[in-house]
Amino acid sequence: MGGALASTADPIAPMPGIVDKILVQEGTNVTQGQPLIIMTAMKMEHVIKASKNGTIGKINAKAGKVVKKGDILLTYVADDKTKKAS
Repeated sequence: MGGALASTADPIAPMPGIVDKILVQEGTNVTQGQPLIIMTAMKMEHVIKASKNGTIGKINAKAGKVVKKGDILLTYVADDKTKKAS
């Protein structure tokens, strides 16, 4: 298995396909429903949208690359930035 653990809100690939475009950058503030990634699967274009308001943390997907069903395409920054170890 390996890799990062997804939160329930982190966008994942709904099926195997190719990432066509990444519409955001790390650090971008997004709103729920905003398009994040466009991918092609089964000869159809699929728009991956933000599941919540937040800030993009890490982008794992790369344009032109194949993704598998369930791959974490990107992650959000943790909601509570005030919690830090002292």
